[in-house]
Amino acid sequence: MASNNHSSVTEFTLQSFSKSPQVQIFIFSLFLGLFIVAFTGNSLIVIVLSLNPGLHTPMYFFLINLAFLDVLSASTVVPKLLQNLVTKNTISYGGCIAQIYFLTWCLGAEVLVFIAMAYDRYVAICQPLHYSTIMSKAACFLITSAVWAISQINTTIHIIMSLRLSFCGPDFMDQFFCEIPPLLPLYCSSTYINNDMALVADMFYAVFNFLLILLSYDFIISSLLKIRTKEGNTDYYIL
Repeated sequence: MASNNHSSVTEFTLQSFSKSPQVQIFIFSLFLGLFIVAFTGNSLIVIVLSLNPGLHTPMYFFLINLAFLDVLSASTVVPKLLQNLVTKNTISYGGCIAQIYFLTWCLGAEVLVFIAMAYDRYVAICQPLHYSTIMSKAACFLITSAVWAISQINTTIHIIMSLRLSFCGPDFMDQFFCEIPPLLPLYCSSTYINNDMALVADMFYAVFNFLLILLSYDFIISSLLKIRTKEGNTDYYIL
């Protein structure tokens, strides 16, 4: 059993979309087109917002980070996926771990960027007089650094906990790319802690962050309704 650890695994076989060459060519063309559009669109967003001084505001600063994360996450998965569509449908062990690392890092950071953007809108609408102070350049850089750091720490912990496990086969992964859930069944070591960590991470990113976004927009809507109510009362007194 000791000889069947991760050091003996050289590659994984990924699930294929179809065994038909015509279907494979169609899927290749579809993913290539979507990748070009996504890469070009997000790259243009980053370039335009970076070169236009009038758009150097907190909201657009977070949008630059979001566009960059979209480019990075797509570049982590799609090029290898396109290669597998025209060659053998495999990925090396190191490539799989690297793909999991960067994909998990980017997706986690994207969720946190949405939180930052929601907070920015909350401050802009609910605390307009203090907006420039609260959302200063230093504060934006601090928030962005926290976003990248938290997602990186989460990803690093998952990778370290995965590397300590041992494989015993099979090497077939029931997924088109590498990620943590389809990788765990391939281990022969106990994945109890890994499953619990994945559940906690999902709860944090999916549930907790969703509630924070919902709460921020609840405050925003309440503030807008109060503004409309005050305007209505003012009109009444004028009449």
